[in-house]
Amino acid sequence: IDFDLPDFYDSMDPIIVDVNIKIAPVQEPTVPDFDTPTQQLAGPYWNSAENPVTGWYDVVPVDLDIAKNRLKELLAFKRYEKENAGIEVTIQGQTVPVGTHRGEQRNIWINILSSMADAETKNYKFPNGTWINLSKSDVQSIVDSTNIYVQSAFDWEYTFINEIDSATTAKEVQDIKTEILEG
Repeated sequence: IDFDLPDFYDSMDPIIVDVNIKIAPVQEPTVPDFDTPTQQLAGPYWNSAENPVTGWYDVVPVDLDIAKNRLKELLAFKRYEKENAGIEVTIQGQTVPVGTHRGEQRNIWINILSSMADAETKNYKFPNGTWINLSKSDVQSIVDSTNIYVQSAFDWEYTFINEIDSATTAKEVQDIKTEILEG
């Protein structure tokens, strides 16, 4: 197409290139509400007869197996949040926060435990500023509490996996999503 565009154009009127082509302002279409994972947007579709050009989206259903897989992705994300949320443990009568993030925050307790002699103690400063002289049994209690907590997050996820796999309708998938978000 051979067409010279103006260097400056401040009108809202379309520029007519030929009978089939025009350059016109476009109004961003409003995104309607829809229920993930059982629905998705189709479009945008455009009405080029209007000035500015307007568009819209349609809300369409998602295949049930795809919806279930999307819900499993959300579930894994929520489990990961739970798993890494941290816990409070009472040691020597003091309640202290203990990180449950994967990696260093979990491994530190296993490393401390494996390096301690039975009668040895170690001074440790918890994130809330509390210092405790930890015995090996104190550290074992922290390791056990962390392991129980993390396992409960995985057990929580697994319970929903079975529910998702058993779902036969979009409504059931949406109801399970509500349970996941509440819990």
